[in-house]
Amino acid sequence: MLVIGATGCLAWMMTAEQVAVQLAEWVKGVGHQPWVFLLLVNIALLLLGIFIEPLPAMLLTAPLFMPLAQVFKIDTIHFRVVVTANLAIACALRPWGEPCSSPPTWPRRESARSLTT
Repeated sequence: MLVIGATGCLAWMMTAEQVAVQLAEWVKGVGHQPWVFLLLVNIALLLLGIFIEPLPAMLLTAPLFMPLAQVFKIDTIHFRVVVTANLAIACALRPWGEPCSSPPTWPRRESARSLTT
């Protein structure tokens, strides 16, 4: 919950500082085609999803990328599927080898039956 709250605060600060407008100007300068925008979003989400959980990544990037997707006339359902798929793939590519939301396996405890026999 703390991570989600902090991500919400960061998203609010990014909106207040007009980061989305600056990002839109940069993306339009880099490429005018929708596929270039989708390629940049794919790379950004894969890199971001490797280091943070998918839900905070969505909360952080949705206010930035959704208006840009609408400017490039990309269907919102298609864009949401792309975001979800990228974050799921990035979650599986974590450098420490542990997928998202899996319980740790190292603190195993012996059962009472195995101790008494």
